[in-house]
Amino acid sequence: MAAIEYPSTPASIPLHHHQATMEASRSSDGERRRKEENLAKAKANVQRIIQLYNSGKPLFTRTLLKDLHEQIVQGKDKVKIPTWNDEAKTYSLKVPKDLAERWQVQSAPIRHSLSL
Repeated sequence: MAAIEYPSTPASIPLHHHQATMEASRSSDGERRRKEENLAKAKANVQRIIQLYNSGKPLFTRTLLKDLHEQIVQGKDKVKIPTWNDEAKTYSLKVPKDLAERWQVQSAPIRHSLSL
């Protein structure tokens, strides 16, 4: 009777290649989990907003928008906006430095000419 020979893993594939493949797989699993968690949080927030809206709670009242406008006109760097739970939350109006540098727009002054 002839002996059965099974193919073995080629010796040309180094161990570090296998380890790198496994590491990439683990990091993509972690990234996928983070995306799933973010999606779950976003869905929960949307459901909460829908429930508030359906309950008749005004989301953006004229008073809220007027107050926000006044804070901006006063030149404040940070504004306070009440959340839907009626808790004040502070937001910065400054563009983060890394984004400002990345999206810097070179513009010339705008001149208006009104000739009739």
